[in-house]
Amino acid sequence: MSTINFANREINFKIVYYGPGLSGKTTNLKWIYSKVPEGRKGEMVSLATEDERTLFFDFLPLDIGEVKGFKTRFHLYTVPGQVFYNASRKLILRGVDGIVFVADSAPNRLRANAESMRNMRENLAEYGLTLDDVPIVMAGGVWFLRDWNNWIDNPELGQIAFQLGTRPLLTQESPIPQGWKDALTKIPEDGVLLHQFSPTGFYSSAVINPFLLELQARSERQIAYVQAADAEHTAQLDVGVKGKNFWVKPADLMKAREWDARGFTVALKTPDNTLVFVTPPSGEVIRKDQKDCMGCLSHCGFSSWKDHDNNSTGRLADPRSFCIQKALQNIAHGAPIDENLMFAGHSAYLFGKDPFYSNGFVPTVQQLMDRILTGD
Repeated sequence: MSTINFANREINFKIVYYGPGLSGKTTNLKWIYSKVPEGRKGEMVSLATEDERTLFFDFLPLDIGEVKGFKTRFHLYTVPGQVFYNASRKLILRGVDGIVFVADSAPNRLRANAESMRNMRENLAEYGLTLDDVPIVMAGGVWFLRDWNNWIDNPELGQIAFQLGTRPLLTQESPIPQGWKDALTKIPEDGVLLHQFSPTGFYSSAVINPFLLELQARSERQIAYVQAADAEHTAQLDVGVKGKNFWVKPADLMKAREWDARGFTVALKTPDNTLVFVTPPSGEVIRKDQKDCMGCLSHCGFSSWKDHDNNSTGRLADPRSFCIQKALQNIAHGAPIDENLMFAGHSAYLFGKDPFYSNGFVPTVQQLMDRILTGD
């Protein structure tokens, strides 16, 4: 259960990543760790045996703000995937507040998934817990509850909750503008992209439109550089930059010259020692948006803003990203949907196929919930 440290004014939560060996628990945790800004995370601690690389747990405290004056801190752990290390798995589950079960999607790993789930139930029982005490939350791609009949009221799984983020967008109470609502009913099945252009650094899903396509194209017009020639970077860049300390691979020099000839004459530095090529007008907009940063995020990759210490992430502002405050404010107030970020999940194409929305019908939230509870 969560613990409260009154001396430090902290509420501590323990989350454990559980699942069979090699299913991706450690990969998940390492990815999260890499995306949490410095200053918001503690050190990652790894414990390993001499003969098994997966036998370790990663300890990752995340500080994500305050609740009534108390800081909230999450402690993330992995367990050894191999069942024969059950003592370690059981120990790590002590005091758990939430579990992320990482299953292996390979068909031949179904038995391993089932065995790990059984083992988890047994270890929870040692602490007087059942899966009824630790609900499973299904999120992402949930549309029809009938698709989850084998999960609902399943005694082996316990309580199931569903998080729906896309379907409430198209309701009468939804505050998004009419143009956005109209566009939701016209999204093709492959019309949503999981991207990582967000200044938060996390993956996000959005409707593929000219705004998103421009971000894709911008990142594709990208080459690596070094400040002194080496065995690989033997060509001196002669377009897009001022100064001589830009050395690139010969093949990348040809790319840069081609982009320059097409009008992408401005090269902007990224935090990863690469250059992206943009048009002069685009470069001016990017620089202005970075300069006009309002500090809407605690850590912003686009502008390098940080809301504490010296107010800088210590990294270069990233021109491959965008001002999320500007993009969302614009579209929320009726700006062209093709020129701004339009959130939607990957099941959004069903707005155009689900008969519930026939003839332009837009439900109230109550009508939507009543419909969902029928299974459709």
